[in-house]
Amino acid sequence: MFSNLKFLKNEKKVKLKNKNLQILTSIFLIFALVNLFFYNNSKRELQNLKLENAKLIEKISENKSKAKVQVVDVEEKDLTKRFNEVLNILLDEKSDDILITDYYMDNQKIEIRGLARDNEKALSLKEKLKNFNPSISLDKKDVVYFIISMEE
Repeated sequence: MFSNLKFLKNEKKVKLKNKNLQILTSIFLIFALVNLFFYNNSKRELQNLKLENAKLIEKISENKSKAKVQVVDVEEKDLTKRFNEVLNILLDEKSDDILITDYYMDNQKIEIRGLARDNEKALSLKEKLKNFNPSISLDKKDVVYFIISMEE
């Protein structure tokens, strides 16, 4: 009789444990399904946003490229022409008096660096290039360092 009672107690405990396990499993399954639903919705929204962003970026880049093509063609030709004219003026000078050490040109700026034998030579450069409206900075040491800058 005691063994039968013991068996019934153990059976109730096992059933209770199984019931608790089923409840916990059900709760976990419901929680997982709800999270999966929200995850999929968020993922779809994110993909839609990425697609919209890609379309907007494409439109912006098309607009920029159209604007650049229209503007850069005119500016580039003008700036290249100015650069070539300034370079020709500098190269026409005696090679003993002026040394061009570096030059840089992009879509908006021309910069030419060099050395002049004396201050007079640097000032004569300034005079010859006044039609191009450059900013010229001079730094006198053993020779005169000059930087000619022009911007659009």
